[in-house]
Amino acid sequence: MSRPLKLIKTLGNHWKKSTLAIVVTGCGLNYGKNKLEILSMMRAYCEESQKFGDGTIPSRLKPRHVTVILNPAAKDRKGTALFEKYAAPLLHLAGIRVSLIKTEHEGQAKALMDVMDNTDAVLVAGGDGTLLEAVTGLCRRSDSDVAVRRFPIGIIPIGRTNSFAKHLFWASHLDDAKLLAESTMAVIKGDTKAVNIVSIQGESGKPVYALSRLECGIFRDVDAKIQKYWYWRFQVFK
Repeated sequence: MSRPLKLIKTLGNHWKKSTLAIVVTGCGLNYGKNKLEILSMMRAYCEESQKFGDGTIPSRLKPRHVTVILNPAAKDRKGTALFEKYAAPLLHLAGIRVSLIKTEHEGQAKALMDVMDNTDAVLVAGGDGTLLEAVTGLCRRSDSDVAVRRFPIGIIPIGRTNSFAKHLFWASHLDDAKLLAESTMAVIKGDTKAVNIVSIQGESGKPVYALSRLECGIFRDVDAKIQKYWYWRFQVFK
């Protein structure tokens, strides 16, 4: 019996193992391809960012300084790793001085924005919830009319949904790495855009501000826990 026929017979006799091997091999090849594409993409972004770092600035001016408010709990606690992998290198190559503050509890981003000072911009590294906190803290300041111009907010989307960042960059089709790199480059280039803010008056008498959507009550509680019930592509509520 020829070798091709023996191979076909063997595959037929062990079709379950053969199918699994084909699936695993295909996944491995696709994973490797994606990794290479991301490496190539980041190399291009690093080269572009390096051009800003190599540029000269007038002697009377200081290098740009940004303060990053990072939520380490974002993206199932992958937020710090995502920021350090896709955003931090670009900022440093561009010659931007970075001050990093990691939040430790809910509401801290709001409190930080209330006392924010001595920075050229604030980068919110988190999801929609962290962004909402930062915007609310900024707009509740007694000097909010001046502060909203003093501290432009950059978005480093490392959350689970990142709905506002995707809307801002028209990036619903982009993967996480591409979206992170694009949003970081917008900060490096100094691209700004005026956006509308929604103000909601709460029972406490203090307004809450939102950019894309506001979740509260049972909807917010369910959305926070829903990830525990994911099974492949199906959601199951208990």
